[in-house]
Amino acid sequence: MFPAIDPDSVGFTGLLWLLISYGYVLYTAANLISEGSDLLMLIPQISGVVGSVILPLLGAVPDGAIMLFSGLGDIETVQETLSVGVGALAGSTVMLLTVPWSLCIFSGRVKYGLDNKPNYRAVHKLNPNVGIKESLLRTGVIVSSVIKQGAVIMVATTIPYLLIQSPASYYNGRVDDLAGVERIYAFLGFLLCIAGFIAYLMFQFKTSDGESSKLHRAAIMKKMLEEGQISLQATLYNLSSSQEQQQNMKKSNLVGNTNSDNDMEYFAYEILFDQFKKYDKDKNGYLDFDEVLHMFKDYDMKLTPQEAKNVFQSIDESGDGKLSFDEVVRSAIFVATNDSSIRIAGSNISIDDGNADHELSTSEEEEDMPEDIASLPPDDQQAAIIKKSIKYMVLGTLLVLIFSDPMVDVLQELAYRINVSPFYVSFVLAPIAANASEIISSVYYARKKTSKSISVALSTLEGAAAMNNTFCLSILLGLIYFRNLVWEYTAETIAIITAQLLILLFTRKKDMRMIDAVYIFCIFPLSIMLVATLEYFGLD
Repeated sequence: MFPAIDPDSVGFTGLLWLLISYGYVLYTAANLISEGSDLLMLIPQISGVVGSVILPLLGAVPDGAIMLFSGLGDIETVQETLSVGVGALAGSTVMLLTVPWSLCIFSGRVKYGLDNKPNYRAVHKLNPNVGIKESLLRTGVIVSSVIKQGAVIMVATTIPYLLIQSPASYYNGRVDDLAGVERIYAFLGFLLCIAGFIAYLMFQFKTSDGESSKLHRAAIMKKMLEEGQISLQATLYNLSSSQEQQQNMKKSNLVGNTNSDNDMEYFAYEILFDQFKKYDKDKNGYLDFDEVLHMFKDYDMKLTPQEAKNVFQSIDESGDGKLSFDEVVRSAIFVATNDSSIRIAGSNISIDDGNADHELSTSEEEEDMPEDIASLPPDDQQAAIIKKSIKYMVLGTLLVLIFSDPMVDVLQELAYRINVSPFYVSFVLAPIAANASEIISSVYYARKKTSKSISVALSTLEGAAAMNNTFCLSILLGLIYFRNLVWEYTAETIAIITAQLLILLFTRKKDMRMIDAVYIFCIFPLSIMLVATLEYFGLD
């Protein structure tokens, strides 16, 4: 597929260069796929399908490609190269549930209150002078029902491992043609993986309007806004389900309720909450006119002086010259739903709030105005988002398909040169390139330090593991069946299932503390030691 450099023909330094180069390309490809999928989540009409089907599927493509190409080599060597695919599967699954999981707890931890629970309402969520013991035992994150449910689903998807492992353990050493005996079990496991994969996607789709999916989508919206990839108006644009609903929202009679069935109101509250706290420096729960204007400017929602005054006065019913959080949300929705009467444009803004003159020069606005999608009108932004997301996902997928095959060859050759099993090389190195996007995004969400953001971060990792147990494992079992190979990975199977069972036990707790993060992090190196120990005693 790709005229790659033959790893056999280069020295050790050249081999490392190939490893870094191919790894970087796969890392870039994984990020392109992830960012393209995230962009599609901003389109209301298709966000449910994207979040439930496209996002999980494309997230598993890098791992799946490595596993596929590991089993497509010459029949004389394919059994050995398949170890690279198994290593990628085991390493990806265990790593996702340990290293980024512990980093999420570390990044998202808050101090505990007098009720011995994580205190998300505290102004200062961490004490910088706290000792190590108190930090380990008195800081942590809450375990939501979403995380608990995700762990149960994740463990349930490990059943195909047991189906293929049972004959592998029983008949090993008892029959000469182990591949022939395992073949039917591999096929049944392949079908079970496909069924589990479809069932998982259907479950995700049915719950796409639920709290977990909305939180994930809101988190993506906030990330895109902070990166300047889209404006606030375009984020809220076209969220209402009907014209009648939009007209009702224009009457300024919204009720401040983040559990509202109204999507625009729900996402406006979720998106603006952190931004409001940033500008509410005295923590009195109000923003003045100038602060509101600058807050919206940060999200590329620019108004002329008269437009800004009109919106402010229509929302500020008390006339006290300041807006509460509910009123700020109402003003954002008012602008987003009155596109015909409110003109969004960059211009000289010179505003007198009655106390002082505040000027934003044209040059300052031009510096802050993004050069990409966020500078377009809302309807054009959404069209540009679709185009950009498709370009990213197609390019990322092509890079994965082109470079996964040579990456497998490099991992195989590296294992040969350092005289270790290809499994261990792939276990450690493959996840770094293939799962970088999940690690970065989960830690990003966790750093928001809210109960909702940690729920999004950890449930995303659980979902990635469930996709490995279904979509990625189906590729390996398909190779076992169609190429008449042998499943001889008892130690690896035990390590994969054990890691997921341990995470299930941790999610049964009401909260996870920093000490739990240390324990969970240790599962990754202990899993490698477990496989090595079991193989040393001849389990495979």
